[in-house]
Amino acid sequence: MKIRKMTKKTCVVIPALNPPAPERFYDYLKDLTNIDNLSLLVVNDGSSSEYHELFSKINRLPRCTVLPHHKNKGKGAALKTAFTFLQSQEETDTQIVCADCDGQHSIADVLRLAEAGGTRPGTLILGERQFSRENIPWKSRLGNRVSSLLFYLAGGTWIQDTQTGLRAFHSSLLPVLLSVPGRRFEYETRVLTHCMEHHYPLYQMEIETIYENGNKSTHFRPILDSFYVLSALLKPMAKFLASSLGCAGLDLLLFLLFCNILWKTGTIAPATVSVLATVLARIFSTGLNYFINKNYVFASPRLSRIKNHVKLERYLLLCVSITLVSGILVSYFSSLFSAAPGGVKILVDSMLFLLSYLLQKKWVFSEGGAYDEV
Repeated sequence: MKIRKMTKKTCVVIPALNPPAPERFYDYLKDLTNIDNLSLLVVNDGSSSEYHELFSKINRLPRCTVLPHHKNKGKGAALKTAFTFLQSQEETDTQIVCADCDGQHSIADVLRLAEAGGTRPGTLILGERQFSRENIPWKSRLGNRVSSLLFYLAGGTWIQDTQTGLRAFHSSLLPVLLSVPGRRFEYETRVLTHCMEHHYPLYQMEIETIYENGNKSTHFRPILDSFYVLSALLKPMAKFLASSLGCAGLDLLLFLLFCNILWKTGTIAPATVSVLATVLARIFSTGLNYFINKNYVFASPRLSRIKNHVKLERYLLLCVSITLVSGILVSYFSSLFSAAPGGVKILVDSMLFLLSYLLQKKWVFSEGGAYDEV
C-alpha cells in the first residue's frame, strides 16, 4: 500500500555503521520505499561482517541502492560518497534528505523536510530537536547547548540543533556540500559554518525528538570528535583573531619605525612625535586589517555587489566606536575597582573583540546593505 506520493522527486540518504536495531532499520527503509517518487541511498560505512546479510537484503528493496565502504571512513565521508554518486547520476530538480540509521528520525519528519526543501531552493533545511524535554540524555543536551553557543559567537546565528543529522536540500547544492572539508562528525558542523560564511540560507524546522536507549548506540567519539567539531566551529573566529593579532603587531612595528624617523628629523616636538607616529601607524594597520577582513576573513561571492564605500564607512565607524568604548570602560572599571588599567584593558578588549567580530560579520560585511548597479 502506498503511504503517500512526494510532489517532487526525492532521495533519502542514510549513512549506516552497524545499525543498532537491524530489523527495525530494515522495516523503516521498507516503509520509505512505499512512498511514490522517493528513492533510497544507503551507505554501508564499513559495518562488521555480521551486517552483510542485512545490507544485501536492503539492496534488494525497490528503488534502494547500497554503496559500500570496505572500512569505516566516517559519517562525513559516507555522506560525500552518496553526494558524489547522486552528482554522477546527473540528478536535477531532486530533493535530498539526509537521515540517520539509529531510529532518531521519523518518516513523517523526513517527508516534511523534503517538502520544505522543495519550496526553498538554495536553502539548507535543518531538523531541530527540542533539548528542553526530560527524555534527552544530559550529554546530548549539554553538547548541543555548548555547540549552539559557540556557533552563535562564531557567526552571530543561533542554531538550536547544530548536530542534527536530519537535513534537506535541493540537488543544486551538491557541489557546494562536496566542497566542504571533513570526513567524520565535524563535517556536518563545517557545512553549517560554510553556509553561514557564504550566506546560504539556513531554515530550522522542529522535529520529533527520539532517543533509543539513551543514545547508547552513537558512534560519536567524545574526545576526538568533540575536538574536530570545536575546531570547525571556531575556525571563522580563528581567522579573525589571526588578522587582528597580525595587524596589531604591524601597528606596533610601524609605531616604533615612525617614532625613529620623526625623531631623526629634529624638527618635531617630542610630545608630537608619539601622536604622529600613532596616527600614521594606525592608518596603515587599519587599512591592512580592513583589506584582509573584507577579502579573506568575511569574503563571500555573494558580497561582490555591495558598495565598497559602504563597507569602509561602517568599518571605520566601528573602529572609532570600539576605541572610544574601550577607553571609557577601562577608565570606569579601573576607578570603580581600583584595579590596574592594564589588567582591566585585557578583560574589556576581550569582550569587545567578540562584539567587533559579530558586528563585522553581521553588519559591516553582511549580505544586506547598499548595492552597486549592475
